[in-house]
Amino acid sequence: MKKVIFGFNLWRKLMIILLTVVMANFFVAPLVHAAIIPSTTVSFTCSSFDSGTIYSYNAPNGSKVWRISGESSFSTHYGFLYVYADGNLIAEFDDYNQSFDVSNLSASNITVITQKTSKSGLMGIKNGIIYVGFDVADNDAVKDAGGTVLSAARNAYSAAEAAKNSAATAATNAQNAYNAANAAKTSAAAAAANTIYNGQSAAYWAYQAAQSGADTTPPVIQKVQGLNGATCTTTGTFSVVVQATDNRAGQLQARAQVDGGAWTGWYNIPGNAIPVTLSSSGAHTITVEVKDLAGNTSQATITAFRI
Repeated sequence: MKKVIFGFNLWRKLMIILLTVVMANFFVAPLVHAAIIPSTTVSFTCSSFDSGTIYSYNAPNGSKVWRISGESSFSTHYGFLYVYADGNLIAEFDDYNQSFDVSNLSASNITVITQKTSKSGLMGIKNGIIYVGFDVADNDAVKDAGGTVLSAARNAYSAAEAAKNSAATAATNAQNAYNAANAAKTSAAAAAANTIYNGQSAAYWAYQAAQSGADTTPPVIQKVQGLNGATCTTTGTFSVVVQATDNRAGQLQARAQVDGGAWTGWYNIPGNAIPVTLSSSGAHTITVEVKDLAGNTSQATITAFRI
């Protein structure tokens, strides 16, 4: 045995009906209206095959159903839901909450049938809407001069769908173009980075090579002294200032060591003082090494005191 239960999403459906009525009163000859399919569920309490019609709709005289949409409603996997248009199967479901939207119909009748195979459960349809248009082939009252009102409406709908799809495709292509541009930007940055050596561009090195071949001349150290002319420190930290020149343009760098110990890192000169540590009281020998872009080096020493 089975029991039919009806439920309604009143607010949304009443709004659709209200808009349809307003449009119908606004135009002299309304061409399309919508019929709401009540949310209908069949409760099965027996096993084996059990089927029946849960909803049937007949289009008014002079009109045809041209589109239907909705959603299946299941509480069990053991059943089937079928939607027919003039006896032709247009949608079939065997799972929970599957949506359907079928257009380009020209049907006089819509029928929804359920079939249960085993176990108990609920099956039905919800959120259903039937779109109805006048059949201009049978209703002279709504024909235009060429007799193509409904055909034109359907063509407009198809054109709108095609425009929507084209817009979606254009959006995808735009995103792909944006991604490609970003990838090209990243590649260009990587290529630019690969043209830099030792802080100078490939063009710089090409120019240097064209001038007189390889640079083998070391830089000339002009002055090495403590910061602000200092010769001693009481804290153990001593800053060394270096001035030097080279036969070719380019950034010079310098480093220092104390009493033959570990070298500091390289510092761009002039403009940077090199910090060293005098670990004990007394005199200490500070050695400074300067290099140019070609790697040629020169050294000089000074004596500093910790007191």
